[in-house]
Amino acid sequence: MADEAQRHLQGLGPTGKAGEVPALKPKGRGRPLPQAKQEGHILEYLTIDELSLYLKVSKPTIYQWMARNAIPYIRINARVIRFIRHEVDAFMGEHRNNKT
Repeated sequence: MADEAQRHLQGLGPTGKAGEVPALKPKGRGRPLPQAKQEGHILEYLTIDELSLYLKVSKPTIYQWMARNAIPYIRINARVIRFIRHEVDAFMGEHRNNKT
């Protein structure tokens, strides 16, 4: 599962080729959710595990950012938290150090 998540975050498909649409399997018995659009973006929701891989930071760091309300997130219930990828990218862009 970790390899599949890493390929997905890198934009690679199930065979590992770039440009291929990644195949996502729904978990549980539910059907796949339709893609939501907001302001011209297709919303991609990340779990804490996926966000940790994407940003290459530890899960405790993400929890610290959440406690300080530094990173935007959606708390669906006590155990389900999601992050919208383009909002996370904007958050990282705001904290970019442009000193050269």
